[in-house]
Amino acid sequence: MFGMIGIALLVFFLGSIVFPSSTTPRSHIREAQARETGAELRSAIENYYAEYKRLPLVEGKDLVVDTHSSRLMRELIPTESQILTPNHSRRSILFFSDRKARGAHSAGIWRKDDGSLRLNDPWGRPYYVMLDGNYDNVIKVPDRAQTDEFEELFGSVGVWSFGPNGVLGAGNGRRNDDIFAY
Repeated sequence: MFGMIGIALLVFFLGSIVFPSSTTPRSHIREAQARETGAELRSAIENYYAEYKRLPLVEGKDLVVDTHSSRLMRELIPTESQILTPNHSRRSILFFSDRKARGAHSAGIWRKDDGSLRLNDPWGRPYYVMLDGNYDNVIKVPDRAQTDEFEELFGSVGVWSFGPNGVLGAGNGRRNDDIFAY
């Protein structure tokens, strides 16, 4: 009796080594990091709105922008030259900060050779930001119900990452692993 249980446990143990789970602890850590950074980015944009009574970059219509846009990052993270410019119209407040990326395609803030900034998710790709540019408090964002559709939400800012597979929605029969911060 104990011999059969021992053999079953050995087979189970060896099987877990040969066929590891596709959701490793490292992937869970990256997903949690993406969720946290997305929420911090959303909060930074809401704080920008509270300070200046307008959303960054918007000009009367809803706008989707990615964090590889130097314009968005310049609004949230003023550069030293902006702070030192005497006629700079804004107060040069630092609304967002994150760790420095180790390379152009690693997680964090990467300063390009031209001095512009970009924010990468844990997989080295941009986050996407929906801004309510017409100020009707409604934004269209990717559907969290694991479909490839969009949904309308009440709010002024939505942030998401395409997640590990790098595709919006499920795409090509894969599971939807997008990370949302609405």
